[in-house]
Amino acid sequence: MIAPCLTIISRSSAGSVIGESQEHHKALENLKQDSHTFMSRSQESDIFSAEEYKQSESTYNNATQYYNNLPQTVEQGEQNESVSNSYVTHIMRLRQRLERVGSHIIIRCCSQPVDTDPPKAFVQETTEQKNIQAVLEDIKKDLDKVVKQSEAALTCSQQSTWARILRSEIDITMKMLDHVDSLFSIYMDKVKSIDLGIHRTDGTGDVLRKFGNQLYYFHEVPANEKEVESNKAQLKT
Repeated sequence: MIAPCLTIISRSSAGSVIGESQEHHKALENLKQDSHTFMSRSQESDIFSAEEYKQSESTYNNATQYYNNLPQTVEQGEQNESVSNSYVTHIMRLRQRLERVGSHIIIRCCSQPVDTDPPKAFVQETTEQKNIQAVLEDIKKDLDKVVKQSEAALTCSQQSTWARILRSEIDITMKMLDHVDSLFSIYMDKVKSIDLGIHRTDGTGDVLRKFGNQLYYFHEVPANEKEVESNKAQLKT
């Protein structure tokens, strides 16, 4: 019965604890004074048993230890929150960079090559692809670094509000990174298609030129069936 009463006393003094150090010190002194008065009177009373009095002492010691450690706990929490805010700011900036890269990739995927010369267009798109890839790799390195650095803070304060915000920002940014990677894969397919079209065009041109040269030499009407078969065999090669 004493322990619940003492707990009520400790809670009544808690409102002023989280704040300035003077307020914390005053709350702790009030707790000590109220607890000593309460325990002194309860010891003189026949209402409480020896076991209840012993339990009240344990409750008081726990409350005192809690208040003694509270400034350090609050300070550590504030430090973690400050560090978390810096991580969140950094991650949001990385996400903005990802958004810009994603928008740029979409524009490149939807646009038609300005240059009508396929080989030249391929060189331009290949250069653009390398630039985008370099930017993505840079963002991935920065994001991976921030995520690893934030793991310690998240482990210490898993249930805090700022930890949930930080974890949410990381999840959102990782999903956006996957999305931009998918867009980049589509863009690489476009660049490959330009290259493939060039090779197909070149191959077709070579075949046509070869066939045309052969036809030039075979413009005369064959003299006999044997010559016809010979010409057909050469055209097939």
